[in-house]
Amino acid sequence: MCTIGWLKTDNGYIVFKNRDSRRADSVLSIGDIVKFGYEERKGCWLCVGDIAYASARGPLRRSFQEWKKYNRIAERVVPSKKRLRKAVDAFLQEALQVNDSFVGIFANKRKVYVLEIVKGKYEIEEAKKSVVRTNHFLLLEEFNNGFRGLNESQERLYLAKRLLQEKSVHDVLLTPGILRENTVATGIVEVGEEIRVFSRFYGEKPTEVYVRKRSFSKS
Repeated sequence: MCTIGWLKTDNGYIVFKNRDSRRADSVLSIGDIVKFGYEERKGCWLCVGDIAYASARGPLRRSFQEWKKYNRIAERVVPSKKRLRKAVDAFLQEALQVNDSFVGIFANKRKVYVLEIVKGKYEIEEAKKSVVRTNHFLLLEEFNNGFRGLNESQERLYLAKRLLQEKSVHDVLLTPGILRENTVATGIVEVGEEIRVFSRFYGEKPTEVYVRKRSFSKS
């Protein structure tokens, strides 16, 4: 199960992804791309630059190898684009051909697009306030039928939203309390005057794995 989200802060924004993970999973950063156990079956992926991106697998699941194509497409498209909507449109051109399902966020400091894709169909939603999503669909709800993880995904979404209302952004993101004890890794991208990426396993202090000064996109 995954939890992805986008939240505004006083000096920028945070894009994050939490997921169930083994303690042995590695963290790899290459340029603006940060991968958490990416080649493992439960790969996790974040991309940062002028546009930030994070993804979760949707409810209709065919093949994990097929699903990873979404991230491969984003890896090529997102870092090369300066404008947010152009990045989304370029991603869609290829992603609609993938035979799996996808929940993703594309964001800059001003707004976020939430994208759901399945069976050549998609829905997109724009937001300028906080967004949190898990593995089930909210826009293409008819495709949730038969998803065995639906109840857990809905529960996690509810808990994540409640925590964000009750605590500060950093308290929530740096405390993996919405996920399973002892099987949790947390990846966070914080964008202010710089990009800072953290990895955290349950019961341990966050480890900073990547820092880079950057300039914000104008769109």
